[in-house]
Amino acid sequence: MEKNKLPVSNLLLSRTKFIELIIVAIFLGFGISLTSSSITVITDFKPMVGIYIGGVICILSVIYISSQVFVRRKKGYLYKGFFILNEQENKIVKIEGYDLSETIREYFETAFLENKDLKHIWDCDSLNLQDELKIPEPRSMDIIREALEYFLLDKLSTHLTDYFKHPFEKNISVLQRKDIPSVLLTNRFLELFSKPIKDRAAFLEIEQEEDVEWYILDVEGGTYRKFSLVLPYKSKVIRTNKGEIEIKTHKFDISMKVNFDGCNTVLPAGFEEHYLSIYGFENSLANVVYQVEFDFHIKFNITSLFSSFGWKDYKWIDTFLNSIDNSVTKESFFTKINWTTVATLIKCLNK
Repeated sequence: MEKNKLPVSNLLLSRTKFIELIIVAIFLGFGISLTSSSITVITDFKPMVGIYIGGVICILSVIYISSQVFVRRKKGYLYKGFFILNEQENKIVKIEGYDLSETIREYFETAFLENKDLKHIWDCDSLNLQDELKIPEPRSMDIIREALEYFLLDKLSTHLTDYFKHPFEKNISVLQRKDIPSVLLTNRFLELFSKPIKDRAAFLEIEQEEDVEWYILDVEGGTYRKFSLVLPYKSKVIRTNKGEIEIKTHKFDISMKVNFDGCNTVLPAGFEEHYLSIYGFENSLANVVYQVEFDFHIKFNITSLFSSFGWKDYKWIDTFLNSIDNSVTKESFFTKINWTTVATLIKCLNK
């Protein structure tokens, strides 16, 4: 993603230009004032008329400049990805090199080993929307949404930990799973994978040492991922009434939501056959491509527009959105595998 499209970088760039514009405007206004005052003295111009006209011009100028700055307070980012479901086997298809698909597939395999209820729902109320429109929608759609949301949260947790680095400074807060009950209770993947290993049957044979803290642990029949959000001091994480996850910080608020409604999407011609080894019309029909969306909305606080200090602890949002772009979007994936060139070579070889 281009740097000037990232939220904090774009805001700071706009703020710098705004300050430069004000300085230029002051000098320009001073010069015009000297010129106009000299002209009015020569032409015997009425002072009150000049005051009224000048006042109106100043007010309009301030309104215009302010609108250009405040319009940048709100930014929206939408990242579209996909996954393929083999509806005969009711399994997510592995797409090598595509982070989103590979990770979601891994979530399902490990979660279903430990949570038989989740597996039962997935099998008995499957995501087979190709044959008929199910009303109400199958419960497996909620499983997909929760897996995608956990993908987002796990990426955020890892990114923040890497960004701030241990040991953390005093102006940093570390939120654990117990600090976000509204999010934890509505996501079964987060609740399962971050649940302490001492409370899980799959990890009974793991020796517990008091001075050892696990961050990632995989065993046969289960997986553990330590979950924490390292954020600027006094940041809050909540679940809104709209189902969004919202992070409130001193300088901005960001809301995140996963959208999945069972819509299909189209992949480049020849990709399924040559990259995934899916041959034949029937096999192609059995492997359905679904579109997913990761929706972000950022609103900067008014005071942050006039502050030049403390941005170091908030630039993580730029690098995080960039990592989501690289991990999720079709464009990034097909660019990464250089599909345009590969497809051209395949076409030439088949002639």
